[in-house]
Amino acid sequence: MTAQTKLSKVTIIIWSIAVLFAIVSICSADSMRLTARNMYEHPYTVTNTARGMRSRLLDMKRFVSIFLTTSFKTEDSARELFEERYEMQYEAIETIRERYLGSETAVESLQSAMDDLVEIQEKALQYVGGQHGQEEILGFIEEQVYPRYDRSTIVWN
Repeated sequence: MTAQTKLSKVTIIIWSIAVLFAIVSICSADSMRLTARNMYEHPYTVTNTARGMRSRLLDMKRFVSIFLTTSFKTEDSARELFEERYEMQYEAIETIRERYLGSETAVESLQSAMDDLVEIQEKALQYVGGQHGQEEILGFIEEQVYPRYDRSTIVWN
């Protein structure tokens, strides 16, 4: 075998190893990019969405007594405001369900807490515009509604 042939074979082997190394490096870099994107997108989206939910819940908790005692004269006008909030909350729960990498049980707990809150607020809406006095409405809110708000905000803490 001539020196030229040996050199060609060595060149081909080195070139093949270099190409293989480049392919492995590219695949590894792409895998790291996907992992980094998942690490960014999922926890960030879930945390941001949960923070928005919590903020809306705290706002509603703060104002629910005002809404039910003085702001609305009819059940329908109060219901409209609540339903807008419910829609935002349920959209947030769906975003969390899609992105959350943890246990589905945690998302189900959040869903359950929200369902309980909606159910008790439906009962509270019946107090609007009726023969119920402000003290009776506030008593119902204190005893029944506020604990549901607390449960809804604690689920993710």
